[in-house]
Amino acid sequence: MQRLHKYYIFVQRKGGNVRLPTQAHALLTIIEGHGTIEQRRLLKCMAFNNQLKTKQKTERILTYYAGFLTKLGCIEVLHTAHKKGETNERQTQTN
Repeated sequence: MQRLHKYYIFVQRKGGNVRLPTQAHALLTIIEGHGTIEQRRLLKCMAFNNQLKTKQKTERILTYYAGFLTKLGCIEVLHTAHKKGETNERQTQTN
C-alpha cells in the first residue's frame, strides 16, 4: 500500500493591505524558506517556532492556516502517492 504524501509549495506573498495573522505569517515564512516542503518536515519546523506555540497541536494549526493561505493564493498543496524514489510530474517538468 502506498503512503500519501503532502507537499506545501510557496507561490507568492500577497502585497497591499493583506494582513496575515501571526501564525499564518510564521507558517508562510517557513514554507517560503524551503520553497517546497514535505508535511512531516514542515511539522518539525513548526514545533520549534515560538510564534506557532499554542494549546492546539501543530497538525491542527497547519490544517487551518494551510487552507487559509491556499485560498489567498500564497501556497499550493500537492498530494502524491508515490513510492520512495519515484518523482512526480511537476518536479520532472522542465521549461
